[in-house]
Amino acid sequence: MQKLTIPLLLGVLLLLNSCVKDRTFAPQNSINTASSGEIVINEFMANETIAPSINEFGTASDWIELYNNTDYTINIKSNQWYIDTISALGNAGPAYALPPMALASHQFILVWCDKLNEVSSNPDILKSIHSNFTLKKSSGHLILTQKNSSGIMTTSDEIYYGAQTTDVSYGRQPDGSTVWKSFTKPTPGTSNN
Repeated sequence: MQKLTIPLLLGVLLLLNSCVKDRTFAPQNSINTASSGEIVINEFMANETIAPSINEFGTASDWIELYNNTDYTINIKSNQWYIDTISALGNAGPAYALPPMALASHQFILVWCDKLNEVSSNPDILKSIHSNFTLKKSSGHLILTQKNSSGIMTTSDEIYYGAQTTDVSYGRQPDGSTVWKSFTKPTPGTSNN
């Protein structure tokens, strides 16, 4: 059996690292964003314990802010747009279907990640939408998909995130851009600019 030389061993380790790297979560400041981007994940908080993020029930909860990144209104039809989180094991729960609505140009939607799985009667779009999942503070993968007229699901946006800090959100600045940063003063439902 031949002895492995140090350069050969380093090459093998680098090759193995590149294979494994694609199967693990990227660091918090690393993103993977799809190109279509009409509606995007603009900001999220995966470890909420205090205000300003209080839902209509008076509870602090994880949340995802979606943003219409276009200059026109997008009519969201029933069972057309979905948001989901995928665990480190690659397991996805049932995706949450966004309720039907007209999302104006550059408007925000706030989705509470509290497992209530409902749209409450509160007329405030920033308070009323509750998903069927919570966010993991250790790391995760958020994905926003759209079903086209043929019934095919396409990815509109997604992000892999690393460990999150309590009461610090992570979002795009400026809104809808490809630049992500942490916010010690979260801006749920309002501009990050």
